[in-house]
Amino acid sequence: MTDEQQRLAADNVKLAYRVAWSWHRQGARLDVGDLIGAGMLGLVYAARTYRPDVIGKGGTPVTFSTWATRCIINAIIGAEKAERRHASCSLDVEDREIDPADGRDDFERADARLTAPELLGIVDERKAGILMARAEGFTLQEIADRDGVSRERIRVLEKTAIEMIRETVSVE
Repeated sequence: MTDEQQRLAADNVKLAYRVAWSWHRQGARLDVGDLIGAGMLGLVYAARTYRPDVIGKGGTPVTFSTWATRCIINAIIGAEKAERRHASCSLDVEDREIDPADGRDDFERADARLTAPELLGIVDERKAGILMARAEGFTLQEIADRDGVSRERIRVLEKTAIEMIRETVSVE
């Protein structure tokens, strides 16, 4: 991320919290921590893809907060859909589909796409893998089963990774 993208993300962390809490109050399926995590991923995506030269419906430029709100909501909707999908069909180790083309299962493909956090050098590979698996829609329990630890341990690692990203983005 460029310095400008990092500044945009750091300046709008409260927006991600506000949108997540709004969804929580409206009865979202996910707990508030999961909503905030999805919102933070949406905020990072917004910062990376924002273009100030885009003109909105009224002929005025689209502000970052408008763009970020839409990206945060989309990330939360995606997390909600993934939770519904995973709640309706438990994903046990034996049930995971192995792609014949590359011989990897869903988790291995999720771990192979480590992008923003790892590239920034903010979090270690394990935390980045957890964040990316969560972004792919895997539940805390599925990741815990994969890593051989408790669901709570995965939640703590995810929270720590998000805090590390927030601190790094807000400092720089």
